[in-house]
Amino acid sequence: MTSDHMPRRIRGLLGAAGAAAVLAAGSAPAITASAATVHHAVTQRAVTVSEPDNGRTITVRSGTRVTLTLHSTYWSIQGSSAPTVLHQVGGPSTRPAKPGTCVPGQGCGTVSATFVALSRGSADLTASRTTCGEALRCTPAQGTYFVHVVVAG
Repeated sequence: MTSDHMPRRIRGLLGAAGAAAVLAAGSAPAITASAATVHHAVTQRAVTVSEPDNGRTITVRSGTRVTLTLHSTYWSIQGSSAPTVLHQVGGPSTRPAKPGTCVPGQGCGTVSATFVALSRGSADLTASRTTCGEALRCTPAQGTYFVHVVVAG
């Protein structure tokens, strides 16, 4: 029986069982929730964080490359609060959107910066902006970004 012909309830149960098996085997990142943050235990050597990660905590190993990519050219990346723990590699780079894909004045494009986890500890990656579109000021919640990075062994 193909998955297209299985009742939805059975497909859901099989999906949940598969996810539980992957988590039990330890091959997926562990995710635990707390009141203020979501903790991602990361085992990859390269991680990208962006808008959905705002306010979260990620845990990486020493040597991991962490790339912060924000999807508006109005963002200004301040960098790492602890460069001896999470060191920025080069300056931030701005990549405008392809011509004709965006209305001028909307800040279309991305701003990115790459960091390397050097040693155990923690650091915050922060960015800010005051403009959220043509002649549109950001609210305080729209104008700030941070990700707390914990570097474990």
